[in-house]
Amino acid sequence: MVNLLLRSTLVLALLFGLLFAVGMMIVVYFDLSIWVAIAFALGTLALQYIFGPAIIQMIYKIQWVEPGQINPELARFIEETCASRNLPQPRFGVIDDGNPNAFTFGHYPGDAQLVVTRGLLKLLTPDEVNAVVAHELGHIAHWDFVVMTVAAAVPLMLYIFARFARGSGRGRRRSGKGGGYIALAGMIAYVAYIVSQYIVLVL
Repeated sequence: MVNLLLRSTLVLALLFGLLFAVGMMIVVYFDLSIWVAIAFALGTLALQYIFGPAIIQMIYKIQWVEPGQINPELARFIEETCASRNLPQPRFGVIDDGNPNAFTFGHYPGDAQLVVTRGLLKLLTPDEVNAVVAHELGHIAHWDFVVMTVAAAVPLMLYIFARFARGSGRGRRRSGKGGGYIALAGMIAYVAYIVSQYIVLVL
């Protein structure tokens, strides 16, 4: 089975990528302004942020339980770690999957949800489970849901700049009004767009 987090990311990327692609086609077809394209891109990103957690819950059959039902030591570890970092305790869920895996999702620390697989609980020692859970709590503590959403906005903006610069550059070349400079700016924006995609992956 594909890594759970990767699978979730791919599903969300495909869904909202399709929405973004259709929106850009409409913007280009009706020759709308760059500001409309930017507003649409940011709106798409906002929808992904708002509805992403609900979509993830539809993808997986998550059993929501109290950590104490799984292991009293794990429950105590989560409680103590959250208290020491002044974090609200996340909602805890289990997926019936044999692969050892875990991930978190949500909008902000206050509504974060931490999910582990049965495989993780069976194959790892209690200390190893605690280490994985601590890693996931780190994502919550550092607001990674918001950080990744903001980071994803940069490639979108660069793509829009490149797309509009290319179209504007063609028009200006025909009229002889500095189209070459705009085309160059569009090319730079496109290269920056590709580089930014890798930077987001690194992040």
